[in-house]
Amino acid sequence: MPDSYRVLMVGASGAVGAATLACLLASPRCSRVVALVRRPLDASVPRLRKLDQRMCDFDSLHELDPADLECEVAICTLGAGQPSKLSQAMLWKTDVYYPAAFARLAKHAGARHISLLSAVNAHAKGRLLYSRIKAEAEAAIQTPGFDRVSLFRPALLLTEAVRYGMPDRINQWLFPKVAGVLPDRFRPIPVETLGRAMAVNVERAGSGLELLYHADFLALGAGDTTSGGRR
Repeated sequence: MPDSYRVLMVGASGAVGAATLACLLASPRCSRVVALVRRPLDASVPRLRKLDQRMCDFDSLHELDPADLECEVAICTLGAGQPSKLSQAMLWKTDVYYPAAFARLAKHAGARHISLLSAVNAHAKGRLLYSRIKAEAEAAIQTPGFDRVSLFRPALLLTEAVRYGMPDRINQWLFPKVAGVLPDRFRPIPVETLGRAMAVNVERAGSGLELLYHADFLALGAGDTTSGGRR
């Protein structure tokens, strides 16, 4: 990774994406972040000169000019907030089609490293549709052939605000209380810690495919740039 790098990002309006973006903007090594968004980011996001918001329709990512989006790093934190509320077709579009289109765009824009927000249970032969969808997304972003691919696989995301009604409220209350008896990788993670981990990982040396789980998030979130995912 050079001393200075540029980032192309999609999903910056989500909880993890917003946390990742905040850390990138605070890093002196990050010279520019181009955030592809469907609507302007929240007013709480610092309006720094190195943040370039590009309004676009995600169905038309292939129409964007890669030469205008030059970058070394690509980050995708897109994902359905409530998968069970979506049809199978819409879930696939949100979690596979858009990330795949973004990956192709990023590759043409010069990205050598791509990070994807996936899920702990991603598995091509998983019993749950969501598991299979996430595995397909992981495979899709690797297709363009990046020098480095980082797959972040969190379990439950902890947020300050309850985002999805009573089921989310129960999960946010219950899972931290039983976290001690869960296998490490299934423990919940605050979105701020995960976002920082994604940003810090960009500045860590690495190559090839890496799978990152809860322990990696904590180490990277604490600033340990020697921590690495499983290959």
